[in-house]
Amino acid sequence: MSEGLLVGPDPEGRRQRRRDFLALAVVAAALFKSRNAMAQNGRCEADDDPDRAAMRNTLEYVSPSKTPGKACSACDFFTAPAPPCGRCHLLDGPVSPDAVCGSWAPKK
Repeated sequence: MSEGLLVGPDPEGRRQRRRDFLALAVVAAALFKSRNAMAQNGRCEADDDPDRAAMRNTLEYVSPSKTPGKACSACDFFTAPAPPCGRCHLLDGPVSPDAVCGSWAPKK
């Protein structure tokens, strides 16, 4: 009989692989859900890239904006490809639509 052919009762090895797969699927789903929840909770600016973090400091990025009518969502450098976060052409990364930086320019 071929080793790759499963005949008869479920061998223990197959059960273990199934358990491992299900555990991995649960962990992956939890990570995906927590990432989406983080973005929805206003954490659009969470970034592990030190260069982007330095650029945010240089451009005086603040979230949320303290000036009415002056926010990333009204800036010429802002695009909103995947709400709730948008992207900034200057910061090259995710930004909150309610934030602002020192290079804010009104949309044309």
